[in-house]
Amino acid sequence: MQLYLIRHAQSANNSKPEAERVEDPEITELGHQQAAAIAKSIADQNVDFLVTSGFLRTLQTTQYLADSLRMPIHVWRDLHEVGGCYRGYIPGEEQGAPGMNRDAILAKYPGTTVDESIGTEGWWGCRSYETEAQATLRSEQMLARFAEQFGATDKVVVAVIHADFKVCMLRQILGNDFTRRHIGPMLNTGLTKFTVSEDAWRLNILNSITHLSSDQIS
Repeated sequence: MQLYLIRHAQSANNSKPEAERVEDPEITELGHQQAAAIAKSIADQNVDFLVTSGFLRTLQTTQYLADSLRMPIHVWRDLHEVGGCYRGYIPGEEQGAPGMNRDAILAKYPGTTVDESIGTEGWWGCRSYETEAQATLRSEQMLARFAEQFGATDKVVVAVIHADFKVCMLRQILGNDFTRRHIGPMLNTGLTKFTVSEDAWRLNILNSITHLSSDQIS
């Protein structure tokens, strides 16, 4: 398997102070430019599977890729950002929000394959704020899902995900000593690529933004 991990395009939350952020923001005008650029850059790849989370910002980003690659979107509930879907920014006072439900996702993105675990209550379902330990376990489970489904194949898989969760996944693969100080922030539409065999993960590309112009980097 070749696995591409791509952070979503810039969202409204990325461009605002924490106190002004909302639970499920759209991408910005710059975000639309970034999404179009990453979609153009991988248009000639023979992608077999395109997957993302249930957040609006990842779905909007992934739609550009789906249009470019002419393929459907899959939504996996547990590819969401660390913490889940929540309101509030003061630690310990976050309030769980529902997230989009199955009908809302399909209304905006017809033809999408949505995890059966996402129902009428929303993909997050107003659960409590996710802890760091829970996010770490989830990253392990998501990597196992990729490996189980595609690891023994030559499939090309593209996953549009989130900055903090991408770091969680990288730590699982590269070791717990891996932190952002080694490479800086996970940039919007930054691309990381692994080649995966049955017994090894090989890093090919890390946080690449060569598809962006200098004024599109965020």
